[in-house]
Amino acid sequence: MITHHLLIRWGRGTSNDTIDKALRALVALPLSIPELTAVYAGKNYQKQTGTFSHTVLAISKNDYTLGEFYNVLNTFEVEASLVIQWPNMSTGQIM
Repeated sequence: MITHHLLIRWGRGTSNDTIDKALRALVALPLSIPELTAVYAGKNYQKQTGTFSHTVLAISKNDYTLGEFYNVLNTFEVEASLVIQWPNMSTGQIM
């Protein structure tokens, strides 16, 4: 399993409606991208991240699927991202 964690900044004057629609579109991506297990999006409450008001977490079965996810992200200003490959949790292995 691979997770991609993102911090997103919106352009000045972006309406709440536009932000809501964009985040809902990201959350719906697992319906159209095979092997993308889930996408979660929400408000970022950590003050140290400055103007990056929202965060997104994508969970994928492989890195190819994340490539398709990245194509969608080209329309967002992403400040920071972290991609982690997780071990098989049932065996407790560390990768």
